[in-house]
Amino acid sequence: MELRLQGAAKLLSEELTEVVQEIGNGFKTAATQVNNMMVSLEKTTTSYRDVLTKNTPTQATAFVKNSTVDPRTQAREGIWLRQILLDFEGGPANPELHTMTNPGIITLTNNALQEIDCPEEYKIVGITKLRKGSLLFEANCTDAAKWISMDNKFMSTFDSSAILRRRQYPVIIHFAPTTFDPTSVFEIDQVEEDNNIERRQLSGTRWIKPIERRQNPDQKVAYLSAKFSMPEAVNTAIGHGLLVGETWLTVVKSMCKLIWRRDAAPVERPTRLKDAKAATTTASLLVRRAMLSGIRAAQPLWRSAHK
Repeated sequence: MELRLQGAAKLLSEELTEVVQEIGNGFKTAATQVNNMMVSLEKTTTSYRDVLTKNTPTQATAFVKNSTVDPRTQAREGIWLRQILLDFEGGPANPELHTMTNPGIITLTNNALQEIDCPEEYKIVGITKLRKGSLLFEANCTDAAKWISMDNKFMSTFDSSAILRRRQYPVIIHFAPTTFDPTSVFEIDQVEEDNNIERRQLSGTRWIKPIERRQNPDQKVAYLSAKFSMPEAVNTAIGHGLLVGETWLTVVKSMCKLIWRRDAAPVERPTRLKDAKAATTTASLLVRRAMLSGIRAAQPLWRSAHK
């Protein structure tokens, strides 16, 4: 009887030992998994500072590095930055451009680039013929487009009547002082100097509502419309504001579908505004259908309206 009891006790002891070992191994496995999860969270968790740093583009193409932007948007914006628009005053000096095929024009363009000692890696890879005879080139990279746009020798070598049409980036400046004269070249140059903007980057400045149509002659501030020639300059203005005189002003990108001023030539039918009355009642309704927005996270600061 005692032998049986000793055998049962020994068997029970062995079983208990195995159960304790399994429980211990389970605890060790759980602890290892929890530790791995904590390490993974430390790697993937983004701090508030990192979010601000990531979503604040410092370059014109910063949005391309942000994976949260739709790939189609990235591709479209990248193409815009690589495009170069050439127009011809009175038609091209070379009449063969009218009948030449796209591959032929690309070859002619790249030959012209070689003649002006252009870097070998800069090439034209695409071209689109527009209705009025203009040519829209696409370079192989953004740096190539910038280099070609800044070199006046290319235009004269390619065609003597070629004119570079720079892409304009329209913005709205909020609460600009009415003492500012948007038609004065001196004052515009002063704004560019105060904001460290290259000369002739700011253009097309005008009051959205004409001075003679203001209800209050003693009005101190008003909305100002302007255009920038370079994406870096407009993105800096949107991100940091614009110093006009001694006041920092808010700058937002303009999303106006149609700018139809009352003092402009009459148009029978607006092309993009369905309600003609809303466009002609008062000049203040010009921005009624405008979507004015500032910086939006994970999106480019300015998106071109030229499609």
